[in-house]
Order: sequence, then structure tokens, then C-alpha cells
Amino acid sequence: HKTDGKIIFSKKFKSSLSFGYVPQFRNIDQDYPLSIRNFVSLRLFQPLAPWLSKKEKDIVDTALTRVGIFDIANRKLGSASGGEKQKAYLAQAILYDPQLLILDESTASLDTVSKFDVMDAVKNLNDKYGTTVIFISHDMPLVKRYGKHSLELQGDGKYSYKKIN
Repeated sequence: HKTDGKIIFSKKFKSSLSFGYVPQFRNIDQDYPLSIRNFVSLRLFQPLAPWLSKKEKDIVDTALTRVGIFDIANRKLGSASGGEKQKAYLAQAILYDPQLLILDESTASLDTVSKFDVMDAVKNLNDKYGTTVIFISHDMPLVKRYGKHSLELQGDGKYSYKKIN
């Protein structure tokens, strides 16, 4: 089996804004003071003004709406559930409509209901907005439920590729 190669990106990927990334988890304490809306807005390229412009507010509101947490945007992130936090990270990752979204074990610490809720939001981004998603996971039932293709890597350098659905 071949174990090396190249990934060549289209010229459409002009900047880091073409990519979004959601980690497995972040250490957010219950006392974390920022609201979900303010946390998501941290990724904005803000000028020196201490407030958001109407355009910036619209960008944040769109991301919150697309992942289904607009209605809880003023809740403190520290008091949000695990699934709500993951959706806040997802909203932050999609602020600039990335063409590629990478989810790195982003559902690993969630209960089954929350996993499905987060992945339904991701599926919507893929289906409705054309966002390409790379979902890294050990949860094969979740991969089979939401994936279109899978690449299974094994410890000995072998891999298998499958088209799903």
C-alpha cells in the first residue's frame, strides 16, 4: 500500500478563511463569562472599535442560526450543555462560510442525542450550503449514519476506502 502522497488545493482556497476547524473539546469552565454570541464573535477580524458593526452582527447571527443556537445566543457558554458548546465551536468555525470544515473527534465526549444534534447541524451545512466536511471519528455507527465516504486508517499503515450510502 502506498503511504505517501500530496493534497492539492484548488485556487479557490485563497486564505485560512476557506477552512473551519472544530476540536474534540476545549476546557471551558462553568464560570466562563462570555455569552455564546460573544464567544463566536471572537473569530471576527474586528477593528479597534469595541462593538460589532451591523455586518459583523449579521455574520455572527447567520452562523448561530445555521447551527441552531440563535435562540440561546445570550446564554453564558460556561453554562451551556456539551452539545450546545460544540455547536458554538461549530458556529465560530463557519463564520466566514468555509469551503472545508474539519471536525476532529468533535462528538467524542457527547451523549448520543447530542451527537446526533450536532451532526444534523453539520449535515445541514453540507447539504444546504455545500460545505465540504472531513469528520475524524472512532464512532463508526455515526460515520455510517452521516458520512458519504469513509477512509479507515489502521495502525499498520493500511487503509480502506468505502463509499457510504
